[in-house]
Amino acid sequence: MTRLLVGRDAEEGQLRELVRGVANGVGRSVLVEGEPGIGKSLLISAGLAGADGLGCRVLRGAAGEFGGRFPLRVLLDCFADYGAGDLASLTGGEWGNVVSGSYDPVLAAMERLLEVVDKLCADSPLVLAVDDLQWADEPSLVVWTQLTRLVGQLPLLLIGASRPGPGRSDLDGLRRALQTQDGVIMRLGPLTREQAVTLVAGVLGAQPGPALTRLAARAGGNPLYVRELVDVLVRDGRLRIEPGVAAEVDRGVELPVPTSLRAAIAARIESMSQPTQRVLQSAALLGPEFSVTDLATVRAKDAPDLADALLEAYGAHVLVDSGARTAFRHPLIREALYEAIPHGLRAALHRQAAQALAEAGVPVERVGEQLEAAQGAMDSWTVNWLVTNGASLVNRASQPAIDLLSRAADRVSGPGPRREIIESHLIAALRRMLRFGELQRWARVALARDGISAEHRLEVSWALAYSLLYSDPPEAAGVAKEALASDDGGPWGARVRAIYALILAADRHCGDAGAAIREAHEAGRRTGDRWATATALQAKGLILRLDSVQRATALYEQAVTVLGDDPQAADQRMALLSNLIFGFDAMSRMEEADAALADMQAFAEKYPSAMSQTRVQVYAAQHHYDTGRWDDALAELESVQTRPEHGYIAVQALAIGALIAGHRDDRAAAAAQLDILAAMPLADEIIRNHAIRLVQAQALVEECDGRPHRAFEMLASLMDPERDIAPPGRFRWLPELVRLALAVGERDAAQAATGLAIEEAECEPLPLWVATATTCRGLLAGDPGLLFEAAEHYRSTGRLLDCGMALENAAVLLAERDRVSEARDAITVAVAEYARLGAAWDVIRAEARMRPFGIRRGQRGPRDRRPSRGWEALTP
Repeated sequence: MTRLLVGRDAEEGQLRELVRGVANGVGRSVLVEGEPGIGKSLLISAGLAGADGLGCRVLRGAAGEFGGRFPLRVLLDCFADYGAGDLASLTGGEWGNVVSGSYDPVLAAMERLLEVVDKLCADSPLVLAVDDLQWADEPSLVVWTQLTRLVGQLPLLLIGASRPGPGRSDLDGLRRALQTQDGVIMRLGPLTREQAVTLVAGVLGAQPGPALTRLAARAGGNPLYVRELVDVLVRDGRLRIEPGVAAEVDRGVELPVPTSLRAAIAARIESMSQPTQRVLQSAALLGPEFSVTDLATVRAKDAPDLADALLEAYGAHVLVDSGARTAFRHPLIREALYEAIPHGLRAALHRQAAQALAEAGVPVERVGEQLEAAQGAMDSWTVNWLVTNGASLVNRASQPAIDLLSRAADRVSGPGPRREIIESHLIAALRRMLRFGELQRWARVALARDGISAEHRLEVSWALAYSLLYSDPPEAAGVAKEALASDDGGPWGARVRAIYALILAADRHCGDAGAAIREAHEAGRRTGDRWATATALQAKGLILRLDSVQRATALYEQAVTVLGDDPQAADQRMALLSNLIFGFDAMSRMEEADAALADMQAFAEKYPSAMSQTRVQVYAAQHHYDTGRWDDALAELESVQTRPEHGYIAVQALAIGALIAGHRDDRAAAAAQLDILAAMPLADEIIRNHAIRLVQAQALVEECDGRPHRAFEMLASLMDPERDIAPPGRFRWLPELVRLALAVGERDAAQAATGLAIEEAECEPLPLWVATATTCRGLLAGDPGLLFEAAEHYRSTGRLLDCGMALENAAVLLAERDRVSEARDAITVAVAEYARLGAAWDVIRAEARMRPFGIRRGQRGPRDRRPSRGWEALTP
C-alpha cells in the first residue's frame, strides 16, 4: 500500500505519531481535506497501519450521498458491532404515538453514541475514521464535533476526510472546534510532476519513459487519475515494461486515453462484463458501503448467485472489504455507476429496492432512504407503507419523513383514515423540527376539509393551538374553542380543553380561565390522560401565581407527579420544572431550586428533543445568572443556537447574554446580542410578556453609554399595567428603577415603584419579595440600615449582584452622611462581590459614585474568575 502513497510522507508520519499518541492515552482530532482522488483515504489507511498492533480498536466508515439526510447513518454503520446497528436498537425500541413531537429518539441516540464511545475508550484506545464527511448527516457531524471536544479527556483519535467546497455550517463548526481544541487540519494538494513519476514507477515497478511521463503529467497531480491512466494502458496492453528497468508506451499505437478522472473510472467499469456491471449498479443504489445480504435482496437473488460478479469486481479493484460490509474502492466509482443509470430507471429501481428491503424487514430508515431517492410520484404501495411505518420514520428521520409524508398527503385526495394518519405523522414531524409555519399551513388545510373525523379535528386543533400558544394566543384560543364543539369525550378532547385552559391562564386578554380549568381537569381525570390533567394543574398555577407563589408552586409539584416519566410529554415536564425552579427561587428555597434544575437536566438527557435541550440550557442560564454563577450561565449559553422559532426562549437566552456582557463592561458583545434579537421576527405578544430581562439589558446598555434618563424610561415601561409579567421576575427590577429614578430626579416614579414592591411583599411575604421591598424602601428613605438588611438576605441566597448593589447604595448613603469609614467598608465588600462575578462595569460605576466623597477603595475588574472555556470552566 505504501508504495502507492507518494508525496505524503509528512502527513503519514504525523498520522502515525498520532496513533502512537492515542495508544498511550493521548487523543486528538484530525480533518483531512482534498479534492476527489487526491489520496485522503489512502493516507488514512497508511497512517493507521499497525494501529491494531499498538492495542487500538480501529473503526472505519464512509458517509454516502443519500444517507446524509438520515440521522446518524454513518456512525451507526461504524458502531454496528457495538449495539448501534440502527436507531431502534440504540434507543431501546419503538416510541409509540409521536403526535406530541416531544421526544426525539435521534437526540437520545446521539447521547447513547457518546456513551458507547466512552465505554469503548475505557476498554482500549479507539481510532474512529470516517471518509466523505461532506455527505454526513447533521446529527453525525454534531456528535463528531462533540467528540472533538472530548479527545483531550479520552484515548480517542478522530480522523475525518472531506472534500473542499462551499461550506456547510456544521462542517464549518467542526473546523472551528478543531482550531480551538488543538486539532489538526491536513490539506492535501496535487502531486508535483516528479512525485507523479515516482507514483507511476511504484505502480509498475519500473521507471517511466518520456512518453509515459508526459501522459502522467496530464493527470494534474491527482494520484487516483495517475493510477487509472496507467491501469488503462496496462489493461489494453499498450505498455512495454522491463521490470526494474523501464516502462514506456508502445510506439505507433493510437492512444485514446481517458481525458478526465471520471472517464478513466468509466473505462475501468466498462472493462468488466455486463452482468457484473448490472450487479454493481444495484449495489450503487445502496450507497458507498453495503451488505451482500441487502444486495441479494434488491437483486432478488441468493447471495451465492452474486459470487462471480462480486469476485470479478474485487479483481478489477472496484470493490474492497470493509469489515462485515463491502465498499466501493472509491466514491467516484460508485458515483460513475450510479450516474450511468438513466434518471427515470434509477427512480424505478430505488422504488423497487425500497419494497424489497421492506419485505425483508430492514429498519424503516433504510427503506425511507430508498423512497426518498426515488423522487417520483407516490404510488399506492408507498402510501400504504407510510401509513403503517410513518410514526417510526418520523422518530428516526424527521426531515426525510416530512418530504415523503408531504408528497403522500398530496397524493391521497379526499377524506379518509389514510389521509388522516398521514397528516398526523406529518404534523408530528413538523412540530419536532420546530417548523411551526408549515405545521400551521398543513393543520389549516386539514381543518378546512369536509369529512374530517371528530378525533382528527381535535388532534390537529391541539397541535395548531399549541404551535400558536406564545406567538398568537388569541388565535390559539379561537382554534381550541372551535375544536371543543367536536369533543367526543376522548383523550384528544381532554387535551384540547387543557390547552385552551392554559392559553387563557397564560394570557388574561383571551378570557376567563376559571371554568376552562375546571372542565380540563375533569376531562383529564375522566379519560385518564395525564397530559391533560397536568396541564390543567399548570393552568391553575398560572392563575394563582399572581396571589400566591407558594400555592402555585405546590400545584406545579403536583402536576410533575401526575405527568410522571412520560417521554411523549417531555416539553410539558420541562415547562413545569421551570416554573418550580422560579417558584423555589422566589421562596429562597435554593436547594430545592437546584434539585429541580438537576431533575430537568437529567430528564432532558434521557428524553431529548430539538427544543428541550435549548430550553434546559436557557432555564439553567437564567437560574445561574440570578444566583451569581455567571460563568456557568455562559457555559450553558455557549452551545445554544437561538432561532426565531424558539420564541420567548430566544428572548431569554440573548437577554441573559447581553446582561452578563453589559455588567462585565463588554458593551460590543452586549449590543451584538441585542442586535440579533432585534432582527428576529418575533410576535409582539412574546416581546410584551417575556421581555423583562430584555428591557433590563437594554437599560443597562443605555446607562453604560451615559444615558441614565433613557435607562430609567426603559425600566419604567415595565410598570405598564398592560404587561402580563409573572413572578418571580415580576419585580426584581424595581430596586434598579428606584435608584435610577432618584438619580435623574424622578422621585414620584421612585415612590410608585417602592409602593408596588411593598404591596407585593404584603400580599405574599416571600423572602425575595421582602428583600426587594426592603431595598426599595431603603433607597427611597435614604436608610442604609434597610439596605444592609436586604444585602444579608441576598448574600445568603447567592444573589451576588443584588448584594453588591444593595451595599453600593448603602455606601453612597453613608458617605452622604459623612460616615466615611463605614462607607469605605461597605463599598469594599460591594466591589468584592462584583469582582467575584467579573462585573467590571459595576465596579466602575461604584467607584465613580464614591469618588466625589474622596473614597477610592475596591479592586478594579474581575480577578480569579474561572475560565469560560476548557476543562477548567467546568464546575466540580
